[in-house]
Amino acid sequence: MRDPVVVDARIQLAKQEARMAELQQRLGDGHPALVEQQHAVDQHRSVVADALGRATQFLRSSGKAEAAQLNTLRAAYKQQESKVLGRQALRDEGLRMRRDVDNLQRNYELVFARFQHTTLESEDVQPNVSVLKVATPMMTPSTPPLSFFIAAGALLGLLLAAAAVVVRDRHDARLRYAEHIVEVLQKPFLVQLPNRGSALAKPSDSPALPNASAWYAGHEKR
Repeated sequence: MRDPVVVDARIQLAKQEARMAELQQRLGDGHPALVEQQHAVDQHRSVVADALGRATQFLRSSGKAEAAQLNTLRAAYKQQESKVLGRQALRDEGLRMRRDVDNLQRNYELVFARFQHTTLESEDVQPNVSVLKVATPMMTPSTPPLSFFIAAGALLGLLLAAAAVVVRDRHDARLRYAEHIVEVLQKPFLVQLPNRGSALAKPSDSPALPNASAWYAGHEKR
């Protein structure tokens, strides 16, 4: 429809067909001028057909070329897209590595600063303490001598032993004298046997024994 050769051929064909129609109305069939005009119309129709054929062939060839170009452009687009995606992945990886490098740089700076501080402290020869007063040894010991502790321990042991004897005697009282029987047991004293060692003693050496009958008589009276 837009090809100029086809458009011009169609215009010429339309003119010849209009002239032929005019001759048919004016001269009638079989007239030599009408036959000649018919022959001219057929020629123009063949020209239009040739022009349409050439235009169609051109469109087909141009369509194939455009299709091939489109395929080429699509392949180039895919290739470029893959390249762009690859570059984006590399850029993201580069950003991540950049962050890692920054973190390592900060850690290195902290460690280096700590190293310098430690080095300065190790090179500092001035101590952080000073002597206020020098201690002098004492002429006499501050605690009593060992003999004092031995004497005190012996005296304390004697006191504890005496106290233990007194306490045990109070809890386990024994009858040592004749008066203890009357005082402790509240029983009458009947007789006292002499010791084995005193069997040869004089009668005057043994203590006088109380009269049991008299004691009972007195006890009954009370």
